[in-house]
Amino acid sequence: MDQPWFMFEICVPFGNPNFDAEFGGAHDLDIGAPPNHPVTALLPGTIISITKPPPDWGEQVGVRLDEPFNGIPNMAYLHLSAVNPALAVGQHVSEGHLIGWVGGANHEAQYLGTSNPTGSNFVNKPFQSSRVQVGVALMRGKQFGIEDFHQWPPVETELDPTEIILDARRRPFGPHIEGEDDMLQITHPFAAAHFTQIAENRWRSVTTNQDVFGGILDFYRRIGGAPRLPLTGEQHDIPDVTYQVFEAGVIVFDPHRKLDHPTGFEPSYLLKLDSELAKKLLH
Repeated sequence: MDQPWFMFEICVPFGNPNFDAEFGGAHDLDIGAPPNHPVTALLPGTIISITKPPPDWGEQVGVRLDEPFNGIPNMAYLHLSAVNPALAVGQHVSEGHLIGWVGGANHEAQYLGTSNPTGSNFVNKPFQSSRVQVGVALMRGKQFGIEDFHQWPPVETELDPTEIILDARRRPFGPHIEGEDDMLQITHPFAAAHFTQIAENRWRSVTTNQDVFGGILDFYRRIGGAPRLPLTGEQHDIPDVTYQVFEAGVIVFDPHRKLDHPTGFEPSYLLKLDSELAKKLLH
């Protein structure tokens, strides 16, 4: 498995009210990487907690970031089958440092016969996880989770870790094909497996039969295909705005800045989860 864990599908988007509804929505972001796939650090920092239930969700590691992300000092890696036994509280980790292995299973069969080097797979109770996955979360405290899981505060947009995942996906990984630039190319293994180039600036997903083209395709390629496969074609029900729904996000082409958009992304951007359009699409 050469693909890094963060390149797999986002199976639980941060803030999505359709997940963890009893807790007010998803307070973390989960990625559906395979069981016992290595989980590596996304940002440098110092380990401040290594915990397992109760009260947490799977074995997890808390890190105080060298540089706070959007003003948030700490992040956590959740739903681990095991933590790298070489880690200790107070230790500094760099980007790419082994944190642990993908867990999230609530019975041993979900691990599909795989194991991590510790020889033990952590098995969650059903309320702690619904599937094999790895979670990431931004947090102000030392660890993610509280003892009473029915008293979560409302989802806060400042704690959204999505941009951390997207930043990681934009960085080079795997073998570089000579002559290619930093944009996702049709010759990249992921693109070649799921798309056909039918015109100079139009790709068609052979998996979903949806086209991506124009400004949305340009942005999709610049962020390395991070939102994964298109689920719809372009939508035009908002005047002067075009958007397209993908497996792991919504790309908006908004040259006239009609919608509330993230700073620094023009004319295309990933939809803010607390925007009115996001609320419409996610309900």
